[in-house]
Amino acid sequence: QQMKKTEKPTPGKKAKIADWKKDTEFLNKVKAWSDQNGVPMKNILAVMLHETAGSMDPAEKNEIGCVGLIQFCPGDKAGQALVGKTGDQLAAMTRAEQWDYVKKFLEKNNKWKSNPTSLSTLYLSIFLPAFAHLPNEAILATKTGTGVHSGVRVSKKFIKQVWEQNPANRDKTKPGEPITKAGIARNLAQRWRNDLDIEDLAY
Repeated sequence: QQMKKTEKPTPGKKAKIADWKKDTEFLNKVKAWSDQNGVPMKNILAVMLHETAGSMDPAEKNEIGCVGLIQFCPGDKAGQALVGKTGDQLAAMTRAEQWDYVKKFLEKNNKWKSNPTSLSTLYLSIFLPAFAHLPNEAILATKTGTGVHSGVRVSKKFIKQVWEQNPANRDKTKPGEPITKAGIARNLAQRWRNDLDIEDLAY
């Protein structure tokens, strides 16, 4: 009788401690950083839930090769280069291990420090650091690439690309569903209501 081959674990599977809310090592690290920096813990957790489409899986990967809890992207000046790790190396880590690189990223892209309690500023420090300083009502991206805040100093092509690649960040309360800073805050706050109950966390 032929023996069955042992299935190799998918990178990141070891990090799935049944429920991420019971991943004490990870949560203790997040709480320590949040307390030290005056960032509400629910804010950084909501950002990571949003970036991983609710899975909180350090191996979560999108179609352009961004991976992990905050979607570290490939490229010379992008997240993977910033923390000195490849996508495969990040995907193989546990949540607690990868958190150290989230922290390293946030130390370098630190515009969130100007307003540490702002959910949208924290998120934009990761997603679009050049836009993090903009006011809450700012329009960041549109389908046509036009009509954005004057502080958005990037090409029309880039603005359209941001809009096309990020449907989850669109502001459903506005005509044409632009991406706005206020809309990002609303979308992220939905994570609190849907996926996040601080009282249930094991830290």
